[in-house]
Amino acid sequence: MGQKRATGEPYVCHPFTVCEILMDYQADITTLIAALLHDVVEDTDCSLEDIKNKFGPQVALIVDGLTKFEKGFIDKELYSALNSEKLLLHASKDIRVAIVKIADRLHNMRTLGIKKIERKFLTQMKR
Repeated sequence: MGQKRATGEPYVCHPFTVCEILMDYQADITTLIAALLHDVVEDTDCSLEDIKNKFGPQVALIVDGLTKFEKGFIDKELYSALNSEKLLLHASKDIRVAIVKIADRLHNMRTLGIKKIERKFLTQMKR
């Protein structure tokens, strides 16, 4: 609670904006719910099982596809590859995983202007 983005706005604004982007493209309700919840597993103590119980297996599948593994002691390149593989595997089961990811990235790119030029360059090089 109380997390802030680099823009200084409350972090909770991010999933709302991702959802709003998808609303502009007339996404279905399952996609919109998943957009609102896409960072919940990573950023709170809510589990995928909680999401599945409250919102159903389709929303849980989409959120799972967007949830990164815990970093642990894994090499950065391997970590990135594993998360990309997970995203693609889940997107092959439900294309809405990729759709929410694109909207998420779009909002992140729209807010890159807040970061310093060096940080922008480093962020893009990691992807």
